[in-house]
Amino acid sequence: MGRRFDLRAPTAGPPVCSDRDSTGPFYAGLIFRLRVIFAFVCLALFCTPAASFSADAPPLVIVDIDDASLGKFGRWPWPRDLQARLLRGTQKFSPRAVVLDLLFSEEDAQFPEKDRDLAEVIGSGGNVFLAFAFQFGIPGAAPEPERTALLRNHALARGREWDDVLREASSVLFPLPQFARKAAGLGFVNVFPESREGGPGLVRKATLAVSYEGKVYPSLPLAVAMWLRNRTPSNVVLRLGDRIEMGEVNIRIDSAGDIPLAFSAPGTRFSHVSAARVLDGEDFLSLFRGAIVIIGVNATGLSDYHPTPVSFYYPGMELLATAIDALLSRWPSPAR
Repeated sequence: MGRRFDLRAPTAGPPVCSDRDSTGPFYAGLIFRLRVIFAFVCLALFCTPAASFSADAPPLVIVDIDDASLGKFGRWPWPRDLQARLLRGTQKFSPRAVVLDLLFSEEDAQFPEKDRDLAEVIGSGGNVFLAFAFQFGIPGAAPEPERTALLRNHALARGREWDDVLREASSVLFPLPQFARKAAGLGFVNVFPESREGGPGLVRKATLAVSYEGKVYPSLPLAVAMWLRNRTPSNVVLRLGDRIEMGEVNIRIDSAGDIPLAFSAPGTRFSHVSAARVLDGEDFLSLFRGAIVIIGVNATGLSDYHPTPVSFYYPGMELLATAIDALLSRWPSPAR
């Protein structure tokens, strides 16, 4: 009759092997240790930490253009000079990076000088990131040549062709050239819920790359992470189903170019500040200095929300912050 092993940890007392020979405790202990090792491997491969592993990863702070801000400074969209004032008020506290979760695809035809003011502030710190948005299955007019050239400057290298796997966009909403030229980096802000029968499901992952007209482009979180680690899009190689290569540093991705996210309840993980308080000149030096500050709209009827495992109404800016944090937790600190 074959042996029946007790797979619990061996303890003092009778042997754990059913026929009580001298090899029973050894094999039972070995199997137990293998199970422990297997459990740790599974955790490393499939679980996402709730906080960054990297000791020098900057904290993330969200500046909300919220109901209080709109009540005090007027309805959205704000004039570009007011947005420039908000950005300038944020920059004076020396953040590591500022991420604008806003689309600037159209110019201010009535007050073009306000666009120039905002462009100047975007370029003044050398650390401001802008968003663009891809469209899927919606034919759109091709961007003018200058915008197309600027977009292609941010394309990633490809290890091979992945047109049958990677999400393929049909058009793009790209920032005005005077803004894009001044930005430290650009990336898309599209969110992709998992597919399920009957409609879209929950958002569980962050998509890091999308294909458009034969090129592959980074998400806004990936653009921020590359810049923080002194990488440019041209020397970052995408290998779907395996990894994103950045010299000696790799980030594991799945076949769609996604990474899993670990969610916390909205409002519990990142610090939030009302844009009205920044515009009023309050002191946020201790909070903003060295941080990644995300600025966007979080007001009634204007916010974007997404269904996630922890909330069906997860704010878009918190989702963006969660994706940036997930990337930095996988990206070891550079050697000093």
